[in-house]
Amino acid sequence: MNVGALSAESRRALLEAVRGKLGWSGALAALGISGVPALSRYLSGERAVPDEVVRRALGQLEEGGSSPPSGQPTASNLGSHPLLPLLQRLIV
Repeated sequence: MNVGALSAESRRALLEAVRGKLGWSGALAALGISGVPALSRYLSGERAVPDEVVRRALGQLEEGGSSPPSGQPTASNLGSHPLLPLLQRLIV
């Protein structure tokens, strides 16, 4: 999946989905983000969400909750996550 093709809105939606799934503390740990203020800046759009954070978020939203062995999430291993249709429309 070319995460670079995702819009800023899509990136924030992915982070919000991870935060909703894991809570603030779990999302910080899973995404490798240093603290609540940094995550809040990503969610508000104040700061751009880096590709690596997007990849980690996609890994958390997979059915198993972990990244695939290659480290690259794909549309096929996202399962039936509610964001999948949005992602499929946005990815070139």
